[in-house]
Amino acid sequence: LVTLALGMILMCGCMGEEAPGGPPDASSAGDGGVEKGDPPDVPVLCYHYVLAKGEEKRFLAMHNDVFESHLVTLSRLGYTTVTLREVFDYIRGIGSLPPRPVVLTFDDGHYDFYENAYPLLAKYGMKSVAFINPGKVGTSGQEDGREVKYMSWRQLEDLVAQGLVDVESHTTNHKDIAALDDPKELWEEIGVSKQMLEARLGTTVSALAYPYGGAPNYAQKAGAVLRKAGYRGAFTTHKGRLDLQNTDLASDDYAYEMPRIWVHSTDSAADLCQRLGEDCSEVL
Repeated sequence: LVTLALGMILMCGCMGEEAPGGPPDASSAGDGGVEKGDPPDVPVLCYHYVLAKGEEKRFLAMHNDVFESHLVTLSRLGYTTVTLREVFDYIRGIGSLPPRPVVLTFDDGHYDFYENAYPLLAKYGMKSVAFINPGKVGTSGQEDGREVKYMSWRQLEDLVAQGLVDVESHTTNHKDIAALDDPKELWEEIGVSKQMLEARLGTTVSALAYPYGGAPNYAQKAGAVLRKAGYRGAFTTHKGRLDLQNTDLASDDYAYEMPRIWVHSTDSAADLCQRLGEDCSEVL
């Protein structure tokens, strides 16, 4: 009965600016062990840019050699990558999850994901989630004084066809949901983005990541629109893991304000271990 109830509703994005620095805080992480038969808690990691080694560093950007060290470390720790669709299905009582699941998410749909991050994910056979703004697909623009390119529809179609990338919504045009009060504007960003991605890519979009991380009470503001559009989850950058044993998992307050673990652009593999609450002395 609990599983059926959880499956009735299930429903965030990385912030537009990097979270404060300092040492990683692993206080939200679980103990890393899951007894057989128990629902695991699921870390959902949040990345942005992945640059080629040697490319000039910029805001929110991690070099691909460091990113690869993250993938290797996750593998050595026994984590298995899954998509959000697999997590949502599990909550509904469909399918199963590995003992130590992890979700790798990438916000904004920058071209560097296709060029630098995806080849490494494919190399290790790892799944990921790309949160896309369909209104920016195939365009370029300025961010922090630098030109950035966004993936094209053809590139997104290629990623979907290869089966390792789950494309989800980051709103239509990366507008701050907190600044939108008109229901029509909320629908344009939340509902239309889902429709555009599904129509063009032939996939089912079940999750949204809030641009700029998600302020408190986003569920109260956007929950009705998210539910009407058919989203099963919406993600913030409020720190924490998905607790699949949470009895409030099916409520709007949880389903539409799900947590993620922010990965800083300066994080080494050792820093990632700390964010996950892991002892990596034997794997690094």
